[in-house]
Amino acid sequence: MGLSLRPLPAQPRPRDRAKTLDITPAQGYFQRGSVSSRHIRRTGNGPHTANGRRLSVMTTKNAQPSPRPRPVSPFLLVALGWLIPGSGFLLLGRKGRARGLIALLAIHLTFIVGVSLKGGVVWPVWAVREAGFNLINILTFLVEMGAGWLAALSLAAHAGAWAHFAPAPANAYFELGSLYCLTAGALNYFVIRQSQERNEKKAFEILAKQ
Repeated sequence: MGLSLRPLPAQPRPRDRAKTLDITPAQGYFQRGSVSSRHIRRTGNGPHTANGRRLSVMTTKNAQPSPRPRPVSPFLLVALGWLIPGSGFLLLGRKGRARGLIALLAIHLTFIVGVSLKGGVVWPVWAVREAGFNLINILTFLVEMGAGWLAALSLAAHAGAWAHFAPAPANAYFELGSLYCLTAGALNYFVIRQSQERNEKKAFEILAKQ
């Protein structure tokens, strides 16, 4: 009488046995991309699935799907982007941080250079019939105010005659310094508009995925 030897089935190692999870139709299904601990039984040699395969998944408990990115409020984006130049990109997440930091440093340094040259924001004459009225000065004032808190501080310093931060129109470098402040304000307007476009693009992408 001959003896037939059959090879024993390979047993999973303890490490693999701890990571093996069998799911059968009677035990439950995946729901919303997460695995519920009530529907999973940890086993080493338990029953296979309906297809005869053993389903191995990660043993993370109560895994939740990653939250979907949401667009930033347009009002908050414009208000904070104006108050702190360059901060609009910082609200857009990881992709906008590098660009936001570069814009923040560039605008602040440009305005500080203008202030160091005795330039700054000066309150213009608004009445048409008053002496000193100039449309160019009004437009310059509006553009310079784009620098946010820097422009507001310069305007307050001029009204309060703060020597360290106030512009000096009688100084020989006042026009050059004011040009730097004008450039900083215009640059921040451009940065705010760019952050708005990226925020709108993110909103359209989220709508397209739904």
